[in-house]
Amino acid sequence: NSTYGTGGMLSKLTATKMAVSLGIPVVITGKEDSLENIKEGKTTGTFFKPSKPLKQSKKLFAMMEEPKGVVYIDEGAYRALKDGKSLLPAGIKRVEGSFNRGQVVVLYTQDGLLAGKGKTNFSSEELKKVLGKKGEEVKRILKTNKEEAIHRDNLVVF
Repeated sequence: NSTYGTGGMLSKLTATKMAVSLGIPVVITGKEDSLENIKEGKTTGTFFKPSKPLKQSKKLFAMMEEPKGVVYIDEGAYRALKDGKSLLPAGIKRVEGSFNRGQVVVLYTQDGLLAGKGKTNFSSEELKKVLGKKGEEVKRILKTNKEEAIHRDNLVVF
């Protein structure tokens, strides 16, 4: 807490980013605002309009499943995700935690910006073997026909 009321602001903004990407409107305001004022649009706080709603299945895993690990991605990968592409191992810089195929991980940029959440096609150990690698090399090393670390259908980008 401070004189200027910035205590926990990073947490508030991270939660706001996640909520609006899931189609949920958010108001950050001071204690002087009542819920009635906010519902009537008379808030003195800041209103964050939600993004287009996600498919129900994406909302469910984004909100309900606890992440089992963290994957750090480069800026090129983040731009690709924002354009609706899948996450490829070529854009992964670091993997933390221990997770299996099909488990949820949280994605961060190298700068620590929350980028998204997704269900992995590979375990943490498999991903560590193919960090920065491209398509055919990933398939050869992991003896699989998949090259996406996280397919776009199993990904929520914040």
